[in-house]
Amino acid sequence: MGRGDASLAIDLVNTWDPYLQEPELLPDRATLQRFLKAHGIDETAGSATLGRCKALRERLRHVLGAPTPTELVARLNVLLHDVAEGAEIVRRHDGRWALVPRQPVRASLERRLATLAAKELSDLVTEVGAERIRQCEAAPCIEVFVDRSRNGRRVYCSRRCANRVNASRHRRRASR
Repeated sequence: MGRGDASLAIDLVNTWDPYLQEPELLPDRATLQRFLKAHGIDETAGSATLGRCKALRERLRHVLGAPTPTELVARLNVLLHDVAEGAEIVRRHDGRWALVPRQPVRASLERRLATLAAKELSDLVTEVGAERIRQCEAAPCIEVFVDRSRNGRRVYCSRRCANRVNASRHRRRASR
């Protein structure tokens, strides 16, 4: 995933995939360590870090699973207030969202991850809009993605899910 897609936040949320036989994609500290390294974080995860990162994943899923763009921004603001010491997303006079600058945070690895994820999501909201951050509509998939399509109508995270839904619809029509 590209840097413009809030890769840490979205990739962390997508480490739980109920579509897979084994949905947990962060089963141990070694896997977490590889995840961190893939995101440019060269730091050793402590023994309690895995559990706290999974808790952060659920908190980010709560933010990204908001039913409306306005609610997503409200939930993201709560996260920002908790981890970014004074940062906030506000609506500008032109109707677009903007991040009000924050102070640097010195904290645990998990708190820094939360701050980085919140900042990336804030940038994404201000860059492409909260309405373009979506959860896949091909149940049981719950992957989060950024709709960067021209018309803004993408509803599936991948071709895999789009094909699965289309094949299912085709089978239903054929069986009538």
